[in-house]
Amino acid sequence: KPYNSGAVDYITKPFRAGIVRAKVDLFVRLYKKRKQIGDLLLNILPYSVSEEIRENGKAIPKRYGSATIMFTDFKAFSVKALELAPVELVNQLDWYFNEFDKIISKYSIEKIKTIGDAYMCVCGVPVSVKEDALQMTMAATEIINFMEKEKKRSISSGKPFWELRIGIHTGPLVAGVIGKKKFAYDIWGNSVNIAARLEGASDPGRINISEEAYKQIKDYFVCSSRGEIGAKYIGKVKMHFVESIRPEYSVERKGKVANRELKKIAGISEVQFEKLKEVVLSSLRNELSDDLFYHGVHHTMDVMNAVRINGREENIPVDDQLLIDTAALLHDTGYLHRYEHNEVLAVKNAQKILPAYGYSTGQIRVIC
Repeated sequence: KPYNSGAVDYITKPFRAGIVRAKVDLFVRLYKKRKQIGDLLLNILPYSVSEEIRENGKAIPKRYGSATIMFTDFKAFSVKALELAPVELVNQLDWYFNEFDKIISKYSIEKIKTIGDAYMCVCGVPVSVKEDALQMTMAATEIINFMEKEKKRSISSGKPFWELRIGIHTGPLVAGVIGKKKFAYDIWGNSVNIAARLEGASDPGRINISEEAYKQIKDYFVCSSRGEIGAKYIGKVKMHFVESIRPEYSVERKGKVANRELKKIAGISEVQFEKLKEVVLSSLRNELSDDLFYHGVHHTMDVMNAVRINGREENIPVDDQLLIDTAALLHDTGYLHRYEHNEVLAVKNAQKILPAYGYSTGQIRVIC
C-alpha cells in the first residue's frame, strides 16, 4: 500500500481488474513525469512564466515600460583564466555567483544568466516593481560590500583577489522565453545594451549608473556625475558613480548598509522571506513522498500565486500580504512528516523555523 496516498487509494480501491490497475499505474507514472517537468521548469524559469508554459505549451513575450538591468564582470578575468587551473577557475566563479544569487534573492530581482564572468539580472520583470532602480542599487551596494570584504580577506592571507565592475540602467525592454529543447528566459532591447556599456565603462569596485536610474535613487544615494559615454545606435548616455547611501538612510549613518527606513521605502521587509522560500521549496521538492500527487510543490506554488493575485485585487497592505504569503508557503509542510493531521505539524514547523528568518512572535501567531 502506498504512503497513505489518498489519491492512489481513491482511484484503485473500487477496481480490482488487472487491466484497470494497469491503467491506473500508467496514470501514476505520467502524473509523476508531469510533476518532475513542472519542478524542473520552476528551477530555470520565473514561476508565472513556468505556469504559462505548463498551461499553454509556450510563453508569450511581454514588453515592459520600465525595468532595471544590472551587469557585473570581473576585472582582468581573461588573464586570471590563463593563470588558474580550469577546475579552480570554475569553482571560484561558481562561489562568487552563488553569493550574488543569495544577495539578489533579498530583493525583487530575477537572475537572467551568466556569460563567462558576466552576471546579468533584472528588477521589475516578470512582476513590476515600483522602486526597481532603488532595489537594484541596494543589491549592487551589498555586492560591492561583499567584494570589499573578500578583497581584504584575500590580501591578509596573501592570496590573489578579484575586483568587480557594475553597470545599471533603467528603461523599457522585452522579456520572454527562447528555445524548445532548452528553455531560457531572457531580456532584449536598447536598455540591455546600455546597461552592458555602463558596466564596461565602470571602474573596479564601483557602481556606474545611467541618468534614468539616477533620477530614481538620487534622494537616497550620494552620486557623482561622470559625463557621457557613447552607446551604439543610441548616442550619448549620461553616467553617475554611486558613492554611498545617504547617511540618514544608512546604518549608523556610515553610508554602507541600508537602514530600516530605506528598506521600507524600497518595499523590502526585514523578514528574510525569499531565503525562507528557497529552503522550504527545496525541502518540498526533495523530501515529499512521490505518492502525493496533489499536495506536491506544484500545489504550494499554485496557492502562493493565488493569494498574491487576491492580495493585489483586495489591495492588502504589504506587511499583511507577507504573512499570507508565508502561510501559503508553509501550509503543506506537515506532509513532510505524515499524512494525517498535517496542518497541526505545519503550524509546529512555522513556530520552529520562522524566528530564524526574522519573524516576530506576533507575526508567527497570525501565520499559524
